[in-house]
Amino acid sequence: RFTELAPRWAQLARSVAIQYEPTQLIITALERLQQNGVRDATLVDVALEATRINQPLAVEVFFTQNRRDDVLTADGDIDQSALEDPTTYKSGIHFQFKYQLYHLRILTTGGTDDKDTVLSNTWQLEQAVGGASGSR
Repeated sequence: RFTELAPRWAQLARSVAIQYEPTQLIITALERLQQNGVRDATLVDVALEATRINQPLAVEVFFTQNRRDDVLTADGDIDQSALEDPTTYKSGIHFQFKYQLYHLRILTTGGTDDKDTVLSNTWQLEQAVGGASGSR
């Protein structure tokens, strides 16, 4: 992990990452899920909770451009059945971005680019971050 290889740089990177709006959205979603008893959240759990917090940002962060019409209903609600398809999600969120958050000790595990495991790969905060988007 970056936090072990270069702790001081990692501390700076972590503070910058925590200020980034998509990171705040993910942290807030995971904190809410944990408060509701969901310890090992899935990508579906995080994406759905994120849409409840800030739907426009969540749609931009989580879903591929060509699948957004499948995710959003005509009324602007979320079609939860579309969330069960791993091709709905941007690989950047469940692979690269999740790994960045792992290397900064925000999440407990890194991401996956294996579409067969995307939906079962767990999302869990390393520790409570607190203060992200006023979630506490």
